[in-house]
Amino acid sequence: MSVSGCAGPPRVDPAERIAHELGLGHAIEYRVTGGPDDAAELSGDLLTMEQAVRWGLEHSPEVQQALARTRSALAEARQVRLLPNPILSVVFRFPEGGGNPTIEAGLAAELFSLLRRPGEIRVADMKLRSAGAEALTEALDVVLGVQERFIEVQGLEAELALLERRRKELEGVLEREKSRKSAGEASGLDVLGLKLERAKVDADLLDRRSSLREAQLGLSRIIGMPSGTLQWRVVAWQPEEMDGGDETAWIESALERRPEIQAIRWELASLGEQAELASSPWLDGSEAGVAAERDEGKWSVGPAVSVPIPFLDWGQARTMRAEAHLVEARHKLTQLRRQVIEEVRRAWGVVRDGQKTHALLQDELIPLLQQQQDRFQAMFLAGEVDQARLLLAQQQLQEALVRKIELECRLATAQARLSRAAGGARAAHQDKSTTQKVNERK
Repeated sequence: MSVSGCAGPPRVDPAERIAHELGLGHAIEYRVTGGPDDAAELSGDLLTMEQAVRWGLEHSPEVQQALARTRSALAEARQVRLLPNPILSVVFRFPEGGGNPTIEAGLAAELFSLLRRPGEIRVADMKLRSAGAEALTEALDVVLGVQERFIEVQGLEAELALLERRRKELEGVLEREKSRKSAGEASGLDVLGLKLERAKVDADLLDRRSSLREAQLGLSRIIGMPSGTLQWRVVAWQPEEMDGGDETAWIESALERRPEIQAIRWELASLGEQAELASSPWLDGSEAGVAAERDEGKWSVGPAVSVPIPFLDWGQARTMRAEAHLVEARHKLTQLRRQVIEEVRRAWGVVRDGQKTHALLQDELIPLLQQQQDRFQAMFLAGEVDQARLLLAQQQLQEALVRKIELECRLATAQARLSRAAGGARAAHQDKSTTQKVNERK
């Protein structure tokens, strides 16, 4: 039975914290086995963002590794609370001329470990909290990876739908023009122009399908089914209104909530404690206990203390090393804070500028292109313009619609990165709400 004079380590459960921060509803299970290659299986052919995020977290090897590191830190925090085992030493001395042996016995414990034990406990507790923050960091990175891949798949599927609709329209017009050519009402150039346009759309379709397969493979790997079939689809792309908010507020939230910063703060605190412990390392190896000796049938017992003499090493090198680690951590914290501020401002700028571009496309460019196409369609049917002008107008509208989808996906990705840069909780909440709204529309 172990004896400890201190309270237990702080309760740090990263699995529960991850579930709370990301709104999962239940803690992530800690798995002691590596798990199969394909840990998830999709029932049906439709994948939602909420389902993808949950699977990504539940089946992430990175998150499991972080949870294992937290358990290792917890074990260290428990170990440092245990009193050191006493050391029993027994010495037998036999007289040269014979006779009864002289017996010396001692029971000692490391004195320095007892003196520095409270400080070591504080260091272990800080490392445990730091490991818990690092586990949340891994989880947020997994969520962002799922979001980016999911949005990419959504965008590509939406673009494919546009291109397939465009090809179907071209096929119908082409068949009609072939009939008109057979009747002598259309020229061969009109038919050739339509075939060229169809070939361009076919090339775009092949390119988008290849990109979609690549994005699906990436998403499948993240959610835990890398060998699964790719016959599933994600919920249809539905752009959501995004509010970039105030840049300063995002930065303040990031500096306060980012688990990476919290982890370094705990690391910095533990290094400060270690620097204090390193100020008297010359006591390392000192012992205190009881010594007994039996000589000629009589026992003598008394206290015994063993202390090293700080003649050559009085701890100057260890103190310098501990202080250097502390200084390094301070600069590391400054570096990370600057990096976080940049990440927030970069993502916030993309959202802000993208909203302006999206408004221009949505409210001005696309309606004008639609009007242009409708007018050229009417003029073509009236014989006032040729097929080339109509095809050009249709192509311009098609390109604008594809560009709008690409921009909306880029905006959604930037919003996810902005939320991740600010700590991640808002991102998970928004994704869950988005999925619910999409399902309600359907």
